[in-house]
Amino acid sequence: MGYAYRLTQKAGQPDKKLARHLLKGTEPAIQAMSGMGKSFSMYIRVTPHIMGLLAELREKPPVPLADPGGDKTALPFAGTAEMTLDASASTIPAGLRATYHWDFGDGQKADGKVVKHAYAKAGKHLATLTVSTSDGDSDTQPFTVSVPPLWLVTADKKAVALIEAESIVEQGGGKVESPERVACSGKMITKWAAAGQWVEWKITAPADGRYLLAFKYCTADDDTRRTISLDGAPAGELAFPKTGGFSTNQDNWRHLALGGDEKPTLLTLKAGEHRLRMTALSGGLGLDYIVLKRD
Repeated sequence: MGYAYRLTQKAGQPDKKLARHLLKGTEPAIQAMSGMGKSFSMYIRVTPHIMGLLAELREKPPVPLADPGGDKTALPFAGTAEMTLDASASTIPAGLRATYHWDFGDGQKADGKVVKHAYAKAGKHLATLTVSTSDGDSDTQPFTVSVPPLWLVTADKKAVALIEAESIVEQGGGKVESPERVACSGKMITKWAAAGQWVEWKITAPADGRYLLAFKYCTADDDTRRTISLDGAPAGELAFPKTGGFSTNQDNWRHLALGGDEKPTLLTLKAGEHRLRMTALSGGLGLDYIVLKRD
């Protein structure tokens, strides 16, 4: 007679590390196993004595398991493009020495349990961590590193003004909504798709100078465009590339600067308060906040 055994930890979450050991074929007495999609809920038909072996696998793993700590995202306003990557969560069999090799996915590589790396380009990078042990075994785990525009990552938070999208002073041509969404700073605004519908905010320049204007946004539409005006004068038009959704169930947010991230438009502003208006030309847009960064 067998037993259905679900691989879970105390909190009820799937024990992915143990499942990876089993997938490597470390216990031939397992009769059947099925992975239930990305949730990784796995049920295994086992004989009673295997129950103890499963517990032993947790305490004394027979093979190395690389663990980079999941997918990574470079933080906005970190002040530097350098990231720290840590393999300390990796599992190493007792009594064996281990080496750690990182492939950052941008042509650069490094060795060490804890390493630092600065990405030179924004975007998503498919990286890998390979852990090798002194008995010749190894394990490789891929992960994704998401790097926002470098102007955003390297910006000093003290030198940046954030205007929350819901802090509207006027609007017309319709009325936006301000729900909470995944990975949102406070609330966001949405229901803003009708041509001619506009929203206006107050922004404050701390000193005379040139400023970069940018937006944290999301959209599921293929053609999303807005005109931008400052104090009633046209400042440009911006096309917002599709991000895959409106952050209802997952993080679809991106940042985009006026003029584009490669060569942002710099606006000359006098110190003091200004009015920023965005008017819909096409497409739905979710907006979390506006960034005003002095050059």
